[in-house]
Amino acid sequence: MQLSTLLLNESLTLGEKLSTGTVTLVLGMLVVFAVLLIIMLVLMAIGGFFASKDKKKAEKPAKKEEAVETVPVSEVVPVPEAPVADEEIVAAITAAISVMMEAPVGSFRVVSFRKTTAKAAWNKK
Repeated sequence: MQLSTLLLNESLTLGEKLSTGTVTLVLGMLVVFAVLLIIMLVLMAIGGFFASKDKKKAEKPAKKEEAVETVPVSEVVPVPEAPVADEEIVAAITAAISVMMEAPVGSFRVVSFRKTTAKAAWNKK
């Protein structure tokens, strides 16, 4: 049977309908994957083209770096870290507790801090 007669004939058996559907499915998938393959190859070619240009650009500055004279550093001075005020830490912890307890900040007072071994409240689920 020809495909045109299969499509126009409404009195097809179940087997003929399934085979026509399968042929359509396979052809459709082949077309989609062929187009995807073509797109992939085009993108790889474009990527390779620009990568070769980037390599050429990277080689030119490398030659300039060889001509730069290095100066030895006599002494490295460590930069002291700015101390974080305890008041800022207390404010941050108080705000976090306020959010977790869903209570206004003024409704409680943080008296002391200590490290615990229990899991954090935001990790408990």
